[in-house]
Amino acid sequence: MMASKLRRNPLNGLIVKRLLSGQTAAAKSSEAAEAVKSAQLKTTTLPNGLVVTSLETFSPVAQIGVILRAGSRYEPQDKLGLSHTLRSMAGFTTENHTVFGITRNIEYVGGSLTAHTTRDDIVYILENDRTYTDLNIKYLAETITKPAFKRWQIKDNCGRQRVDLSHFKDQPNLVVMEALHSVAFRGGLRNSLYSPDFMIGKHTTEDLHNYVEQHFVSNRAAVVGLGIDHKHLLELVEKHLPLARSDRGNSGQSKFIGGETRIDSNSNTTYVAIATEGVGAKNQKEMICLELLQIILGTGPNISYQDGSHTKLGAAVAKATSEPFAVSAFNMSYSDTGLFGINIAASAKDIHKAVKAAVTQLRDTAKNISAEELKNAKNNLKASLFLSCDDYNYMIEEIGTESLNYGSVLSLPEFQKALDSVTVQDVTGLATKIVKTKGAMASYGNLQNAPFLEDLI
Repeated sequence: MMASKLRRNPLNGLIVKRLLSGQTAAAKSSEAAEAVKSAQLKTTTLPNGLVVTSLETFSPVAQIGVILRAGSRYEPQDKLGLSHTLRSMAGFTTENHTVFGITRNIEYVGGSLTAHTTRDDIVYILENDRTYTDLNIKYLAETITKPAFKRWQIKDNCGRQRVDLSHFKDQPNLVVMEALHSVAFRGGLRNSLYSPDFMIGKHTTEDLHNYVEQHFVSNRAAVVGLGIDHKHLLELVEKHLPLARSDRGNSGQSKFIGGETRIDSNSNTTYVAIATEGVGAKNQKEMICLELLQIILGTGPNISYQDGSHTKLGAAVAKATSEPFAVSAFNMSYSDTGLFGINIAASAKDIHKAVKAAVTQLRDTAKNISAEELKNAKNNLKASLFLSCDDYNYMIEEIGTESLNYGSVLSLPEFQKALDSVTVQDVTGLATKIVKTKGAMASYGNLQNAPFLEDLI
């Protein structure tokens, strides 16, 4: 199945080894079973700078992902939406294969080829029965290295992009987060994950080829394989993925500047996202600190139909309104910077009180974190990471992102050591620092009673 999708906000940029002991159906001997138990991530950096990582799970299903540092932040300002067009054209005609041929041959064996984007990266993932990987990898490789970008297919794809845009506009939580990025940053990170209306249909074959030539290069790419032998993966990459090395791509340089934007709409619910500058994924210890702070504040309900008032933020907002609400902390880490803040949705008449209560709770928590709260947050983070590793597409993106950021992948013992070394003083020190810096805020809905940023400073 050919598909494109947006990646959800990652829990963090660290990956832990997952031994996948529940998927040993393909292991037909005790020796194979033992191999599963001792499975380890293996990483090789090729001479052209391409980072290749694998984890042999002995699962009957194999996944191969190619992560390219070519997300929306690298789009030229006069070509906004290029990454959206690339995402939605994954699996289209290449130099040697038609879109029908690619679709038929991959789906015939029950496989799929998907693409999704973040502001940093474009991620292509091939998933199939491991016995067909050698046959199908050429379709993944040619989608990246030899796309045709036929003029009529670009035109036909406009409808898909408009559907994407329509779904996006129907989700206020996404609208407010995109607006927050637009006002918070100067440079590439203000670019949306979606093409603006006025750019749909404006990207030419030449535009797309130029973007691919500059950004789909070996020193901006990582390959991740799950359910495949490392040596075999290297052979396939060297044969089918001849990426050149180049430094011509956009740097995507961004600076947090803060600010405020307000979007009026006919809604009884008001959505507000308020944030300050976070930290980049390359700053490992501080990123862990903010992940822990996010958990301590609360990331919303973990059980269906739960009101979320059991969290610090939820309890604070519950005292300010009797109407239904939703509140959670968020932490977005990009390669060089990030956003840390709070999402709030509440009734239009109570939104001012709800936002005020949440911001006050953030400031109070930044100064007062107990050792018990930190211990619980560490356990929560470890559990969340292990659970998230059941999502193999998530694993591929996290491994690939970490490979691009660090050139290697953090092992489980290394991660545990880094997490356990964080102290209360580390978290409160960073939290106190960020709440004192300038902020950014986006509001959406009925804004009659919505606070302005200056009301919260």
